[in-house]
Amino acid sequence: MEQLFLFLGTIGAICFALSGLPQAVKSWKEGHSNGIATLTVILWLIGEICMLAYAIYFYITDLVLIINYTVNFLLVSVIFKYKFFKR
Repeated sequence: MEQLFLFLGTIGAICFALSGLPQAVKSWKEGHSNGIATLTVILWLIGEICMLAYAIYFYITDLVLIINYTVNFLLVSVIFKYKFFKR
């Protein structure tokens, strides 16, 4: 049973980590993130930074969490960049 939940958690983490990918690619291609609210981007970035710090401090051995929040942070950073620094 534990393996089932580990599998489900891993699939969920992958889906969650990649959920920002379409927006990050779109922002990169278009050179802006105009279609997403400024407050959304700011809160998303702050949330990812805080959760990554939390996961590193409390769950450093849980690579699923660490990779998830690292990927999320990188993707939202791309969106943030093009929200405030348009090409």
